[in-house]
Amino acid sequence: ALLQLNADWTWRSAMSDPLLRADQSGRANRLDPSSYVLPPRIDRRDALSPSWYRHDTEAYNLEAKFDYTLNEDWTSVTQANYSQNQRHGGYVDLFDIQPNGDIGFADLYQSRGEVFSTWSLQSYLAGKLLTGNLYHDLFVGASYRQFRDKSPYWDLVESTGGVSVGDISVGNIRNPVQPPHWDFGAEQDTDFISSIEERSLFASDLILLTEQFQVLLGGRYIWYSARELSATALPQDENVFVPTGALIFRPSEHVMTYISYSRGFEKGDYAPYNAVNANQPTAAIESEQYEIGLKADLNQALNLGVALFDIKRDASYLNAGNVFVSNGRFHHRGVELNATTQVAAALTLMGNAAYLQTELQDVDDTGTDGKRTEGVPRWKGAVGARYAFAQVPGLAADSTLSYVGSRPVDAQNSGFVPGYTLWDAGVSYATRLGDTPTTFRLQGKNLANKYYYSGVYYSGGLEVGREREVFLSAKFSF
Repeated sequence: ALLQLNADWTWRSAMSDPLLRADQSGRANRLDPSSYVLPPRIDRRDALSPSWYRHDTEAYNLEAKFDYTLNEDWTSVTQANYSQNQRHGGYVDLFDIQPNGDIGFADLYQSRGEVFSTWSLQSYLAGKLLTGNLYHDLFVGASYRQFRDKSPYWDLVESTGGVSVGDISVGNIRNPVQPPHWDFGAEQDTDFISSIEERSLFASDLILLTEQFQVLLGGRYIWYSARELSATALPQDENVFVPTGALIFRPSEHVMTYISYSRGFEKGDYAPYNAVNANQPTAAIESEQYEIGLKADLNQALNLGVALFDIKRDASYLNAGNVFVSNGRFHHRGVELNATTQVAAALTLMGNAAYLQTELQDVDDTGTDGKRTEGVPRWKGAVGARYAFAQVPGLAADSTLSYVGSRPVDAQNSGFVPGYTLWDAGVSYATRLGDTPTTFRLQGKNLANKYYYSGVYYSGGLEVGREREVFLSAKFSF
């Protein structure tokens, strides 16, 4: 028998990075991506949010896990977890930014005293048995999960009426001037306390048909219940079965091929705060995925993997009327490749690439039908290397080039942000301090100081990526 207890606590406080939106009023056709206007470049060392406006989180997790060996074939595992996250969330949006950097419209949006909590319990049996000539690797159990969100009324301050852009923003993103402190007053009362409960039974059976063929059969039956997802949201109750299955073929000891099918079920999305139906939830989201792939370990020095996949997922997005709707399905089809090779005793090379064709299907809105999924690149990949210095045991250097392709800024594909390539590199040294394994690491990110947009959010809000950064860290293992 083995009992494990784990706990962690984190506290973070950071300035809120703003989302930037350039003025698009000069475009003859707002849906023509060739006329899309990017915001002017900024000095990423500048603070573009009020210095006093913070995004604070405090979180802790408690976990207990009990493993009990029943016999040489069967094991019982029971896990319990509780987590809580208290958030003082501050968000900044800057709209209608001019070529000279002037901000046309600004807002501050925050939740003070929001508390998320989750507790879960899971117990399962894992074991092996033989029926006739078939070997079974079985897994069967039950789980319970409860999520709660104590949500206050949110504060919203906009540059309208008697409030100027300079009262709540830096005024100009190229020549920022810090605004005076804004008094939001006392914390807001609680708006609603949402609750989501999931109960489920699950099982899987990996069946060894022959030395070359295996079949995986499994599934989970979920009882889903959601209450007060917003102050006006209707109850949601669903009972759903999500199956999974795979056929595995091993033509040799070092090669495996497979074909698989699975379905998914998850909590729905929320409308963003700037939507007409702000903060309203969608129904739960269902998805299904087909995948076929190959994995090979050749000569113990070359690992290869390739997978083709087809995913369909219930879609939700902001339509042209700025209403967050659940309509149609995202259809993602693509291929992933990865390879790792040890070309010498001290040198390892790595690479991966993915091509993703995305499409919004079965929608009523002709402006979004057939368009690419917002914020998702068509191409992405990375190549890297790691070299271990034999002359100094524990010393290694690594370097990676990563690429992300262009991405649509909204569901209508009215514009695209350009792709980018980043260069990261680092040096690590693994040693011992007394009896404690210790790793020191010096790491540089975006060493070429590439200017890029790291994120694309609702209504075309762009997040500027971080400039060149260098970190020094130490990791101790106990």
